[in-house]
Amino acid sequence: MRKLLSLLTLFAAFSCGESPPTDSAAGAGGKGVVDTTAEAPDTATSAPQRLESLEDLRREYNDIASRAESGGMDSTFFDYNCRGEKVGRVVYLSDEGGLRLIRHTYSEYSHFSATDEYFMKDGTVFFALCRHVSWSFVGEGETRDEVTERRFYILDGKPLMCLEKKYSFTLPTTADRRAQKAANRETNCSSAEAVLDRCRLLVRYGSGEKSPDCLGE
Repeated sequence: MRKLLSLLTLFAAFSCGESPPTDSAAGAGGKGVVDTTAEAPDTATSAPQRLESLEDLRREYNDIASRAESGGMDSTFFDYNCRGEKVGRVVYLSDEGGLRLIRHTYSEYSHFSATDEYFMKDGTVFFALCRHVSWSFVGEGETRDEVTERRFYILDGKPLMCLEKKYSFTLPTTADRRAQKAANRETNCSSAEAVLDRCRLLVRYGSGEKSPDCLGE
């Protein structure tokens, strides 16, 4: 009888000690737990990046220029006419981040035309591209275009680098080939402040101020 009681006690102890693992026990062992860290949003990469270098400026410029060309931004514009002596159009391109590009195209009299573009981030211009063209007759049925392109890289409201490219071509011909061969040269940024002033003026008109009949420089 004593031997029988001993066997029954041993069997009961063995059964209680080998109960199946619970969910919490499986989790403690690293199995059976769903890892949700991969599904969490990456706030570090989704946050707006601050422009801190020339490479940042170029990257941001390329992004805006590409979306502007593809029509991926909202646009508004106004036209002006200074008694027929100077006529132009100012276009504002925006996205969910606000104003991104101001494009000012204008001509004066009949021998000069220009396109000035101001690329924006967080309400501040960081790059300006100004392309000015003057032309004259050089022969029967031929004209010569003199082109000046200026590039202004701006960081924290101050010019970081300024480049200038000049070239000319005779029409009819292929102008793109001459532009590709022309080299940019670095300049002293002496005209950068005037460019920034023109940009500030255009920003004012883009923020709701009544557009002018004649846009002065």
